[in-house]
Amino acid sequence: MKTYTIYNTLTESAVAQKKKSPAKEGSEIQGLSEGLVFLEEIETSRPSFDPWSEAVKPDEVVYDLVALTATQNYSVHQLTEEEISDITPDFYETLGGVKMGVLDTDQNSFANLLALLNQSGEVDETMIAIKDIYGVSNGISVADYKIACVSYGQYCYTLFLAE
Repeated sequence: MKTYTIYNTLTESAVAQKKKSPAKEGSEIQGLSEGLVFLEEIETSRPSFDPWSEAVKPDEVVYDLVALTATQNYSVHQLTEEEISDITPDFYETLGGVKMGVLDTDQNSFANLLALLNQSGEVDETMIAIKDIYGVSNGISVADYKIACVSYGQYCYTLFLAE
């Protein structure tokens, strides 16, 4: 359903937004005060972005009094280091730069994988994939994974004792 912005041409400002039209499609609006027009609201699609380093923010609404539209556009903005830090989950970084999550669910996943590798007798040179805190798959050898799990486990245990 279409929504409209009531726009005051005398003050050059929006009076109200997200309103239904008081007239049928294409009909003239009766009793409208001087300087007021109904502008059809158009919302453009939001651009794709990297949620770990960018944010989508609305731009100023563009009022077109000829086409009788109020268009909302969006643009991508870089997050500040502080904003990135605020949304980045706690992690342990391996020597290879893989950021392993430290939530209980993360620890369980990594421990279960380690148990599976130990039980299966997988050779140390075999490459496996693990996901980092951003959901990106990283290749690592079984031997390097086992070494990383020892340091990771010690780090997580230190966090547990600090609680």
